[in-house]
Amino acid sequence: MDGLADVRDTPHKLGSYRGTPTTPNSKFSDKFSSFLPSSLSARFHKPKMDGENKLMSSVINNEVISNPHDFLGNGDIMGGSGTPLGAAGTSNATPLVNFPSGSNTILESPVTRSRQRTNTVPVQWGLNLPNLMKTESTYSENSIWSEDIGRKRSQSMATYESMPSALPIFQDDVDPTSLNWITTNQKNVPPANLTATLIPTSTIAVSNIFPMQTQSVMWSNAMNMTSVVLGTLFSQFGKIVSVRTLQNLFMAIIEFESVESAILALETMQDKEISIVGVPSRITFARILSYSPTESQSIAAPRSMTHDLVYNGTVKFQLHPNGMRIPIFVDQYNSNSVIRPHLSASNSGPETCPFPLPPPSLAQLAKPLQHTLDELGAKVNISRLLSMKPCNNMGQFAPMPDAVPHKQFQTPKLREIRKSLDNNLMSTLEIEQLALVMLDELPELSLDYLGNTIVQRLYDKCGTVIRDIILRKLADYLSLFGIHKSGTWVCQKVIKLANTARSKQMISRGIELYCTSLSNDQFGNYVIQETIKLGYPWNQFIFDNVLVNFWNVCSNRYGARAVRACLESTEGIVQSQIAAVSSAIIQYGQYLIIDHNGALLITWLLDTCHLPKRYEMLTNHILSYLGELCCHKLGSLTILKILNSRGNDTCKQLILETIFELQNPHNLDTLRYVLRDHTLQGSRCIYKMVTSRLVLDAMTKQLVLQRISSVLAEDSSQHYHRLTEECNNPS
Repeated sequence: MDGLADVRDTPHKLGSYRGTPTTPNSKFSDKFSSFLPSSLSARFHKPKMDGENKLMSSVINNEVISNPHDFLGNGDIMGGSGTPLGAAGTSNATPLVNFPSGSNTILESPVTRSRQRTNTVPVQWGLNLPNLMKTESTYSENSIWSEDIGRKRSQSMATYESMPSALPIFQDDVDPTSLNWITTNQKNVPPANLTATLIPTSTIAVSNIFPMQTQSVMWSNAMNMTSVVLGTLFSQFGKIVSVRTLQNLFMAIIEFESVESAILALETMQDKEISIVGVPSRITFARILSYSPTESQSIAAPRSMTHDLVYNGTVKFQLHPNGMRIPIFVDQYNSNSVIRPHLSASNSGPETCPFPLPPPSLAQLAKPLQHTLDELGAKVNISRLLSMKPCNNMGQFAPMPDAVPHKQFQTPKLREIRKSLDNNLMSTLEIEQLALVMLDELPELSLDYLGNTIVQRLYDKCGTVIRDIILRKLADYLSLFGIHKSGTWVCQKVIKLANTARSKQMISRGIELYCTSLSNDQFGNYVIQETIKLGYPWNQFIFDNVLVNFWNVCSNRYGARAVRACLESTEGIVQSQIAAVSSAIIQYGQYLIIDHNGALLITWLLDTCHLPKRYEMLTNHILSYLGELCCHKLGSLTILKILNSRGNDTCKQLILETIFELQNPHNLDTLRYVLRDHTLQGSRCIYKMVTSRLVLDAMTKQLVLQRISSVLAEDSSQHYHRLTEECNNPS
């Protein structure tokens, strides 16, 4: 027995993750095993005491017994002989309390007092009430049942292990302004509650939900039970926390307890006829930022003055070319006095798009796009692009990785691992062994501020085989990692170290479905820029998605910069890809020129691109839109840039002939439109053309001034005075 006690007192050296002694054939080394939790550590503790010794030790040391079931298995406190204390045949026949199975009833060091008490203990505790009433009970000197008159009795001495869970919240006709909530891609949602991107959450928004029975004045018992019915319908996907129907929006916000339940509900019930036959419901992820469930539904939440303007219909939002929603007053929006969109713009307000929105799709521009490609000499299969569906949900990304139920690597252990990796204290074999053990937790660690650094180092220092195993585990979540501030570094590291055809193919498949959403994200656009370096054909899906969703990507702040960075890349891009994107830039030229983000691509086409005839093709395309472009502040800059460029006399002559009609002075409609611009932006553009020495020579300038003077004489309203002075006194 002494030898056995020595073995128990001395824990084994952790030679493997199984807790077995170190042997020459151990699977893992001793240094590596220090990071692993021992599942059999209880073997190395001291021998447990039996029930009698443990009870007496606690009483002598004046300790509190937190769990009486440590001494027995059937719920009775046992004596040293194995029989319950107080049972027949024992020397001390004092009956004690029978504890219910699973309770946490607290016993303190006993001090015997004689006292009669009434039956005030709830029966549902499972205590032996007859024994308590017939015999003496044990109390602590500081017990809550002491005879201190100034202290009230507690209502319970037991703590339930399984408390009943909170009931779901069901509310109908909730005022949308009383909730601080957001969602994506819903038509009837106010702009204040819309966001561009939203990762999968535990809450979903369901559209086209109509009330089952509205409240009526005639029947006081007419109740709208839509939320309850929805809760019953969606409870099959998981535990529900709350269901709320929103007033006047015909929507419902359903909150689940887990993200997995919300994802399952979205995938199963998407486009199903939930409320009315023939009216499918659109389901998107949502998020309730803050809500007080104690607020009364009948009391309207206070609104600020700006919120009142939005929700009572005084202010509406108009779509801007760059994707932003601009607030305007309804009376101005519905005014019929304005013929041209640019005429109503003021100097201080934002400029609206003079062209119809949204722009034409790729299918509508297939023939002119193919003609432009033929002029550039590029061989691109347009029919393959037409078969692709455009991305309608810009906020769609890969689902969240499954949570590991029992995590072995917590923050303290992660710090130790990172320290060992930074100081090169582990060999390559030990690092690869560690990566295999952490494999199931790698997707979740990639989103952690500390865990992502460890995942990067493991992937960097492992061999090709282990990298392939890790990549197969992470490939399905690369798009989700790409939009996360911590996960994007893991995603870029994986793409940067991809040097085999197999790894490049797995990366392409993991990103391809969410390429458009990644391009428009503040972190995801860097992932797209890194993916370009994989080379052709693994990066071809990027250009295909850009062409199919060209306006949605190029009008976005991050998407336009991602496309320009891809075009300026010195590795991994072929000439046919550059030609395809350049052709799309030319066909969407009138929209890109007046957009702050799209203008970046126009600048690239004119300054950086080396394709021949790019100036001529862009100029020929925008000739029919010169009037609107000259009256636009940003668009006029591109027109002036083309006019002042050297070596493009053909483009200059085409623009001047279209505006001033040098050969046909009887048709000056474009010049009239530009000079009658109420914002005076058109007059400023004409003035810069006239005064620039690179645009007009002396003879041409005289003809131009004559055309301008004849148009100004037709209208007696006030014009740009500097242009008038230039016409009267040409320098």
